Amino acid sequence: MKMIKLLCAILLVSAVQVLPQKETPPKGSTPKDFKLAEPVKITLDNGMQATLVNYGAIPKVTIRLTLRTGTTNENGYSTGIAGFTFDLLDEGTKTMTASQLADNAARMGGQVSSSGGNELSNITIDVLADYVDEALKMIADVVMNPAFNESDIERLKKDYIRNISINENVPQNIADREFRKLMYGDHPLGKEATQDDVAKYTRAEVEKFYKENIGALRAHIYISGNYDIKKAGESVKKYFNGWAKGNPVVKNIPKLNNKKELVVVERAGAPQSTINLGCPVVDISNPDYMKLSLMNTMLGGSFGSRITSNIREDKGYTYSPGSSVISRYRTAFWLMEADVTTSATGPSLTEIYYEIRRLQNENPSESELDGIKNYSAGIFVLQNSTRQGVINQLANLDLHELPSSYLTDYVKNIYAVTPADISSAAKKYIDLKKMSLVVVGDKSVITEQLKAFDTDFPKN
Repeated sequence: MKMIKLLCAILLVSAVQVLPQKETPPKGSTPKDFKLAEPVKITLDNGMQATLVNYGAIPKVTIRLTLRTGTTNENGYSTGIAGFTFDLLDEGTKTMTASQLADNAARMGGQVSSSGGNELSNITIDVLADYVDEALKMIADVVMNPAFNESDIERLKKDYIRNISINENVPQNIADREFRKLMYGDHPLGKEATQDDVAKYTRAEVEKFYKENIGALRAHIYISGNYDIKKAGESVKKYFNGWAKGNPVVKNIPKLNNKKELVVVERAGAPQSTINLGCPVVDISNPDYMKLSLMNTMLGGSFGSRITSNIREDKGYTYSPGSSVISRYRTAFWLMEADVTTSATGPSLTEIYYEIRRLQNENPSESELDGIKNYSAGIFVLQNSTRQGVINQLANLDLHELPSSYLTDYVKNIYAVTPADISSAAKKYIDLKKMSLVVVGDKSVITEQLKAFDTDFPKN
């Protein structure tokens, strides 16, 4: 028996020795600069813009009519009327019902949808390349001849009110609402429609918003895919040249709050506190924006970020923290969001401030920054890998009035950022003396924890 065990041991060792050793995977190559076929740009007689670009090999096309209007243009109107108006556009036209619109879009290989946004609102359709002309005709009908039927308005109002009643008690929504109030003040971007607001919507107000904010001077149509650009350009002119100019763009840039404030919203018995923390920073048109963006990714904007590693992995205070730079036209703010265990509300904030200060005072290592650069460059490449993604990038350039080199040099500019740039961006833009802080949670547990943040930020 001893001899058998010995032989088995020898055979096991021999087998282990001949097993191939695990090889280190090859290092990934540096992503290449973004290259796109030269877009064809058209300006119609009524001032409407068009950008047409070939992309991909599949004979499908995305068409997006973008209107430079939305929440920012709600001064003098009921809160939320912009989004409501755009949601009504695909409910039918003077020539087609909503069902007919949907059936026609499905026959062309896609669906039509309209949606309101903060600064840009859209009507979008995906179709097979053979139907570009017909799709453009349908989008023109949707935007120029909306029905605004009373029955659709009343039905949509009920949907809005029901959704508001569901969402108004969700802690993340409460924190977002209160943070936007702090950041934007009385600007439309700082407001959120209530059930009472929606109940007062009328067809007359919808038509007024439509007439004053939707027209050719505010419109830009983007077409991306594998199609005949020349024919598509002719179709754009055929269907949209007769559209009324309407009013010119009104940008209505908000002035962001730049002083430290703390708002605590009661949620008795809550097992978690929802934290929204942030301050004004530079927007995407600023030369420092790339440095700021990479700094954010390192600090809290990726799963491997410092704040995530600290309060999620090391401390176990939260499951999914994250930070981002919310950039709108000529304004932006940095935002940190986290749902943390109630008893760890104060300690979580202490660790967040610790990581901010650490990045402000110490340059990150080259290896850590290289990982962030590779991650960010990879995300950029993925964002440009679809027809919709290409349109997103082109519309972003136009909204923020950026040169085309912003896209073509993006990867190159990522890899030009140094560790010192990251630390400098953190020090220059993440100003702890101008932080707005919203916490939604159980006041009986968190009030004492937040005392330090109501007077001055803790020194770690």
